[in-house]
Amino acid sequence: MAWQQAMQAARARATGVRLEIRCPLDQASRWRDLALPALPFELMCDEQGYLFRRPGWSTVRRSRGMRSRQLRWQTDPSARARVQVAWANVQRPAQPPLDEALFLAHDRAVEMLAGSGRAERLTPLPAATRQALADALQQGKPHVLVWIGHGLDSGSGLLLHDDGLPGYPGDPGCVVAAGDFAAAVREGAVDLALLWSCHGAGTFRALDAGVAEALLDPDRGDVAAVLASFSALDAAAVARLSKDLIEAWAHGDGDLEAALARARARLDELSLTWARPVLFLRTPPADPSPRLPAKLAEVPALQPDLAGRLRWLPALPAHTARYVDHLHRLAQLCEDLAHHPVVVLEGLPGAGKTELALALAHELRASNHDVAFVDLSGQPSLGPLRQTLGLLVSAAPFDDDGALLAALAGRRWTLVLDNAEDLLGDETLRRDLLRLLAALRASSDGFLAVVTSRHALARAGTAEAQALFSREHRLLEPAESLELFIAAAGPRLAPAQATSSVLTPLLRELGGIPRAIVLMAGQLGAEVDVPELCRRLAALGTEAIVEDDLFGEALPASLDRRLHKSRLASALRLSLASAARHADAAYTLFDVLGTFPAGLLQALLPRAEENRLGDALTALLDHHLVQLVGDERRILMAAPVRAWAVRRWEEQAAAEDARALLDHVFQRLGAYVSALDDDLGTSRAQAARLRFLAEAANVVQAIQWRARSPSAEGGDDLAASLFRSAALFAVHGGTARSSLLELGKLADQLAGGKTFNSAATVAFYLGQLKMRTDDLAGARQAYEQALPIYRQIEDRLGEANALQSVGRLSLADGDAPTAFSWMVQALGLQRQTDDRLGMAGTHGYLARIAAQAGAVDLAIVHGTRAWRTLVEVGDRFGQMLALTDLGQVVLQRDVQQGLALLLLARAAALAIDDPRAEWLAGLVAQFRADGASEEGFAAALAALQAQAVQIAQDLCTAADAAVERGELDPWTLPVPRAGGDDAA
Repeated sequence: MAWQQAMQAARARATGVRLEIRCPLDQASRWRDLALPALPFELMCDEQGYLFRRPGWSTVRRSRGMRSRQLRWQTDPSARARVQVAWANVQRPAQPPLDEALFLAHDRAVEMLAGSGRAERLTPLPAATRQALADALQQGKPHVLVWIGHGLDSGSGLLLHDDGLPGYPGDPGCVVAAGDFAAAVREGAVDLALLWSCHGAGTFRALDAGVAEALLDPDRGDVAAVLASFSALDAAAVARLSKDLIEAWAHGDGDLEAALARARARLDELSLTWARPVLFLRTPPADPSPRLPAKLAEVPALQPDLAGRLRWLPALPAHTARYVDHLHRLAQLCEDLAHHPVVVLEGLPGAGKTELALALAHELRASNHDVAFVDLSGQPSLGPLRQTLGLLVSAAPFDDDGALLAALAGRRWTLVLDNAEDLLGDETLRRDLLRLLAALRASSDGFLAVVTSRHALARAGTAEAQALFSREHRLLEPAESLELFIAAAGPRLAPAQATSSVLTPLLRELGGIPRAIVLMAGQLGAEVDVPELCRRLAALGTEAIVEDDLFGEALPASLDRRLHKSRLASALRLSLASAARHADAAYTLFDVLGTFPAGLLQALLPRAEENRLGDALTALLDHHLVQLVGDERRILMAAPVRAWAVRRWEEQAAAEDARALLDHVFQRLGAYVSALDDDLGTSRAQAARLRFLAEAANVVQAIQWRARSPSAEGGDDLAASLFRSAALFAVHGGTARSSLLELGKLADQLAGGKTFNSAATVAFYLGQLKMRTDDLAGARQAYEQALPIYRQIEDRLGEANALQSVGRLSLADGDAPTAFSWMVQALGLQRQTDDRLGMAGTHGYLARIAAQAGAVDLAIVHGTRAWRTLVEVGDRFGQMLALTDLGQVVLQRDVQQGLALLLLARAAALAIDDPRAEWLAGLVAQFRADGASEEGFAAALAALQAQAVQIAQDLCTAADAAVERGELDPWTLPVPRAGGDDAA
């Protein structure tokens, strides 16, 4: 009966159904002598026919006792899935050989997938032996393995070629046991295996392991997902199904489960005796199936401006299918934009402003219009927004608004800013936002903006307000409320209760507030129906509504804000209580998630509590209190939900387990952003900047939290580490000036009563920020504050970094001898700590100081030592910088040697895709002699390039020899002689 009701409700709404069948005893459970896992659940049907032919129907299987494993390509937003196709077309006794074209068809489908930009195709492996397959997987490290070949009737192995047998590759092959096949796959770190082999899904023999089982086993293959079949396969039909599957996978959002459903729906009924491929997943029920990365997941290389288009656009958040718009709000918003370049969408919390803005953004994207969506929740400044705007047009950061606006000038695009109210509490930030919007508007006639906010951006009647057009977002009408509740409830709502007469009393109390409606609908379940929701709401009484005389009244046309907030709070309170009944840790996880304004990466939750927190997260997801967004699986709260979570934390002392969990997550956040720091200054810097931008608000929140709640020892190295990361990304992201005010405030909060180590860290990186903003006096004060602390705690590395920075200040002041002396002291400490990268950097600074003082030979000594050290540690980026400086110095003495070094620098730049390669090519081109042909000059450069490494090594040897002979003192900067070019 329940099944029929669910199907009827699904038909009425044209939505899908997902059925979960739990078999707790696995292989021990049998039905008519058939093991339950082998039952063809994929072929379930009712009186209307096969279920999988219905829209939205899909099936997956999850193996008990196997811990979840994340796919490698889904952990890196810039990664593409690498696909390896391999097959074994062995000659089976008394059977004709299969046409090789049937195997090649799978690889042609992968070629199409690669052509769409969704994957990278590796060289296919035909006639695969066990060793050849193991070698190919180990070298290629594919994310996806597509295997085609014969399987054993028992399901416990596969047939691969044996190149030791006569007639290879027309040999009869050899049996490779499931465990041995899985071992080879494990060495290749495969994420997903598509097995087009007979009986690959399982075995009915108690002591044997099936191929799919072995691949999924964490101790054998450790594959995250497997597609296989329990039955014998038809080669020709399999080739067609594989093509259809991969083709469907390349379209839409790249969800494998949905793609399999679409591909299987094309099959004729005669094929159903074999073609029921089973998708096994090692993921919790709330997790999606393997998903191909979107085409825009990676920020592309800088492209020339094509008709004013932006070079990159941030991914849009998912747009819920439950959005309703009977009042034509979207059309009205588009009409507003047609007449006003900046539209402010105002409204009460939970009223649906974000959904309307997202609906607009998705519609604009679908019409090939450039639209950038930026969530301002919890942002402490406009620094992250400016960095995001910069990435729209350039890989390199902008140091000021003038350069940024010049790059955006003349372009046609739309900016959507969500949750701007988080910036309005600070008058400085409010004015900064209005100035930036005005400047963007002036930069291009094609610029449009939509801003969502709970509060007005400017007072009515002021000059600021005249530049904006504000529209109040209207709440839902009764018909819209009814439709939204039914859609949000889904199959959990009994068809008999999905009527206006039953739902109107409940919806009247919810006052047309979309967020409250969704939260109440999320509480429905086996024991909770609509009358029970009404009873729960009434039981809260004055606690929820506050005023007795308001309880039960319809929302007035004037939008009584007090009543609105009370109704939303009641829905939140009831929804969270319901989630906690399903999972004990729901309260704890909800409270902790509320402290992260930018949402929390699921990977940052402690693994030791994976099961407990996984159940809590599932409960919160089911109750619509949070959502999982994007391939990186970020747990997000809607703005009104998070505001209530923060208020809940502040109004009641948080439980000890919530504080412990928050501390643990902060530690993992610190480790995550610290790892991102390592990519600054490398070819991976742009991806690191994007990831840090996503965490910027969380980092600031964590610093403030730890500053207010110091550890028992009175210090907080975590807060200092997070401050360091924020300062580094501000410096490298071109927002040091705009970020200095906020980070300066954070530094003040961290200044008192902390450990020496954290105090020194904060002072040092505050100095880095001030140096970048040309506040040299402030930078010197900060460094001089850090230096004695480093010496007191005997932190040699910190002391060396401080000395190096003071040396750079002296160089900026034009005091080369003092700068040289500071650098020599720093180098001595770096040698003591074996800081190879630090030593290379200091040698580079010494070379620059010497070159600036005219001591060319001394500059060559330190420049060659910098390059040699960087070669030893394998730092290509550093090698490029060192060779560029060294080459320009050597050009003063020997043009051929200097050009050889610049060619080496360009080769290093090309190896890491650094844009300086083009500049270096132009610099070298300036030395083409008058009258020399382009071909002749290119040939001469090629010959010089072949000798460049040897030239550089000879230069190093000569410089070392000069020092050993006493001709040069590398630790003293000569005083230039009057009238001389070189004091060396």
